[in-house]
Order: sequence, then structure tokens, then C-alpha cells
Amino acid sequence: MMGELLGAAVGAVVSFIVALAVGLPPVQREKPRRRSWEVSAAFPTPVIGAGGTVAVCRALGWQEPKLAALVGAVVGVASAALVANIERVFPRPEAG
Repeated sequence: MMGELLGAAVGAVVSFIVALAVGLPPVQREKPRRRSWEVSAAFPTPVIGAGGTVAVCRALGWQEPKLAALVGAVVGVASAALVANIERVFPRPEAG
């Protein structure tokens, strides 16, 4: 449990930092933000990084904090890359 928590924290922090490094804005510019489809470094990047880390750790059965932190760093980088290119994977919905 403690390993997953540490890994999730590392995944969220690494994904946020990498997302800023690749040029995502820190927060969404469109308002109202709750109806915005714009991605940012603050959302959904850390959520995907933390959740992906916990999912990978549970799937592999890794509970050791060092392994979970390593998984968090790798998943954090991958989640930032996914979010930076998310419109290629999931197109923006039609306005209407």
C-alpha cells in the first residue's frame, strides 16, 4: 500500500514536470474549465500518471517502494507523452 502511494505521487509529479517541459500549459485557458476539452499539465496528466502507476504496480504485484517509484517515473513520462498527443488518439468531440 505504501509503495503504491509513493509510486502514484512520483507518477503524478513526474508527469506534471514532463508535461510542462513538452509545452503543455500549466492550467486550462478555456473557460468555463469544467466544460473545456483543452488539456493541461494540471489536468488530466497527473491523474493519468498516478492511476497508471497504481494499475501497473497492482498488475505486476510490486509493493516495494523503490520499484513503485521507478514505475511511477516511467508511467509519468508516458502519461505526459500521451496527453501531449491525445488529440491524435482521441479526436475532439463535435461542437453542439
